[in-house]
Amino acid sequence: TSATSAVVLLLLPCCMYSACWQINKYAFSGGGATLEEHRANGANLDVDVPWKYLNFFMEDDSKLANIGREYGAGRMLTGEVKAELVALLTDIVGRHQKARAQVTEDIVDAFMAVRPMHSALKR
Repeated sequence: TSATSAVVLLLLPCCMYSACWQINKYAFSGGGATLEEHRANGANLDVDVPWKYLNFFMEDDSKLANIGREYGAGRMLTGEVKAELVALLTDIVGRHQKARAQVTEDIVDAFMAVRPMHSALKR
């Protein structure tokens, strides 16, 4: 696994900017080579990396379906899809970091404590 091919949940705000820049610069797109080609043929969603990430992370199925329809038809551009992904990942990382900051040693100890298994799980 490469550090540039993962979503790291512990990124500092300054590093999140870098991660977003990398998505915009390097994430393989299924869009057309030119604007005219993209508008005429739409995006190839089978090979588009930002689209694949959106499928994994986006919880709003109707919004995801709309993006797929618009992007696949060429009415939405690659930059717009990447912007959706950047906004989504920024939100996810921010929420994760906020929740993680609230975890105390007592919570970790309680989570890691040895405790009896539920009787339904015993054989």
